[in-house]
Amino acid sequence: MQAALDEQEKRMRLAVVLIQGKVRQLINRGQKKRRSGNRYVGLDPSKPGEPPKKLSNLLFTSIATEVIRQKRQVIGVVGTNVKYARRLELGFVGTDRLGRRINQAPRPYLRRAMLENRDAVSRILRGK
Repeated sequence: MQAALDEQEKRMRLAVVLIQGKVRQLINRGQKKRRSGNRYVGLDPSKPGEPPKKLSNLLFTSIATEVIRQKRQVIGVVGTNVKYARRLELGFVGTDRLGRRINQAPRPYLRRAMLENRDAVSRILRGK
């Protein structure tokens, strides 16, 4: 059992690195921008349904991986801790904490990377 978990952990590490790279490919699209005070404003933002475009490298560099080994399973995680990442991935409709009314459609990049590469991940995890 231990040897099987060791092998699955090794394969999972390969799989999460693959997805991390695919996520970064999706969001590695620049745009023209201008400075407004202490932040940038994008002049050519992504369209609804497209992966987000870069203003800074914050989201791009924050895409991280983790492999969690438990008693009888190995779990792979690809994600980010950037505050606005969830809003980009899932969209947001409502009032934000500053009182602004927001209606932002999703710009999926994490789910899209996984869905577009699920066959490759499956092959890696099966060892093929």
